[in-house]
Amino acid sequence: MSKINIIEKVKILKPTVSQRVLRNHKSVYNVCFKHFKNDDFINNTKDIKTFFESRYTNIKSRKSNYYILKTICLSLDKKDKAEEIDCFCKDINKIMEEEKKKMLESIDKEEPVKPVPVIEEDEWEVKFQDIKQKYLNKKAEVSKFYQTDKKSYTIAQLKKIRDLLIMSFYCSCYLEDDLYTAPNPPRRNEIRFMYLHTGEIRNQTGHNYNFIIKPISNLDYYHKITYTKYKESAKIHHGVQNIKLCEEIKEVLRMYLKTHKNIIDKSEPLLFMKNMYVCDIKNRYKYSTEAWSKLLKNITGYTCNEIRKTFVSKTYKKLMPRTNAIQQLAYRMGHNVKTALEHYNKIPKKVK
Repeated sequence: MSKINIIEKVKILKPTVSQRVLRNHKSVYNVCFKHFKNDDFINNTKDIKTFFESRYTNIKSRKSNYYILKTICLSLDKKDKAEEIDCFCKDINKIMEEEKKKMLESIDKEEPVKPVPVIEEDEWEVKFQDIKQKYLNKKAEVSKFYQTDKKSYTIAQLKKIRDLLIMSFYCSCYLEDDLYTAPNPPRRNEIRFMYLHTGEIRNQTGHNYNFIIKPISNLDYYHKITYTKYKESAKIHHGVQNIKLCEEIKEVLRMYLKTHKNIIDKSEPLLFMKNMYVCDIKNRYKYSTEAWSKLLKNITGYTCNEIRKTFVSKTYKKLMPRTNAIQQLAYRMGHNVKTALEHYNKIPKKVK
């Protein structure tokens, strides 16, 4: 079956529904249509369940999307399928009730409250050095098997190269002598939807990706990132950002693209995709926030927030330079100065 206008179908079923809710229905429908390639997915609720469990790792998010899909089924006169989807929702409700019950039981035990550990200044220094060393160790590990003229690698080796590239976006700045001027300090999770692109981004609004840019098609030289999708509150402050790539990231990126040129989907060249090492492209999809956070923690041993906090705290350890330097660093990190001082910096210092 061909793609249908699901918004019109839902509006017939629920005439008073808001535009925001309609957009949510369209989004869920498009995700399923893109994965299953046609409208017949409505008739295969077991396949939908398998797909949703892998895509929506957060159980509350999965339940919300099940309810949306239930409405879509009803709008397409698939009442029996809507009832099957509703059973999935009820199963999740039972799981959530059990978790809530266990939580309440643990509260009733009145276990003694453990004091929150206070991280001293030297502990942030230890964290900084540990993150830096882990990046250097991963780089050394990859250098043992990577060769510029080597044609093929094992899946395990390719994953290590991928891990090194992810670490380079978050941790390569730890190698800088002057942290205030680090070209690519750690950002939030917007690295997870990075799209390879040739030439400048002319229309810089309405994108669902960020872009790694190379000037011309016949030159394998990616030199900057255009951030069009990142935290809205920060984007209101900074707008669309163009950040040059440092030499460290460029080097690892060249290695990654050379070894993954037959793996990256040319029709949708996302730099990272979940299940990108499986042969069937339809089983690949963008990382969710939860899945990306889990991957980053597995690779580095730290969360994104910990990496950012450690970097800022180390940077601000010395007396701060002029306000302009702080503003420029906050710009490259994708937040404002107030966020850096109040949320990320754990070693308070006065601005001189």
